[in-house]
Amino acid sequence: MAPITVSYNLSGVKLNLSADTIAKIFSGAITTWDDAAIKTDNPKAKLPSTTITVVHRSDSSGTTANFTSFLTKAAPSSWTLGSGSTVSWGASTQGATGNSGVAKLVQDTDGAVGYVDFSDANASDLTYASVKNSAGKFVKPSIASAAAAADGASINADLTYDPINSDGAAAYPITSPTWIIVYTDQTDAAKATRSRAG
Repeated sequence: MAPITVSYNLSGVKLNLSADTIAKIFSGAITTWDDAAIKTDNPKAKLPSTTITVVHRSDSSGTTANFTSFLTKAAPSSWTLGSGSTVSWGASTQGATGNSGVAKLVQDTDGAVGYVDFSDANASDLTYASVKNSAGKFVKPSIASAAAAADGASINADLTYDPINSDGAAAYPITSPTWIIVYTDQTDAAKATRSRAG
């Protein structure tokens, strides 16, 4: 599993964001960084009146599916675009291909915000928000907080699990599940060695 960050380009500001606020930002209901809902999540922050530019994946992606699944679960009254590998984003938003494309557009656009997987956000040196989890705690995305989210998820008989918005004070709520399927008997020795190492 791995976190999906809410990465943004806002110099000198460290943000906490609740699911409801994130839903309103990405659906276009919140359009500036000094909106009252963002102030409520960040009462001590000096928030600029900068216009928010929402950046999303333009291609079909599991990142979009997991991010929108979180919004559907955690903010059902504010998130109205549904969930899936693609959704109908508003006309004022900007799309980019791949996590790296979203990261680059956020990095290059003052006031931008986008959902970016943890590794690409770190590779691009992006700033990302702490997100309020189901226990009411603002948690920063990390490997440890993703592991805490997995600890709060139930493992089904078919080995699937859903750590999104799972229980636990230390759990990062936008943690995406990942699977790898490997043949028991490999016909290629090099592939078999890589499978054991993984």
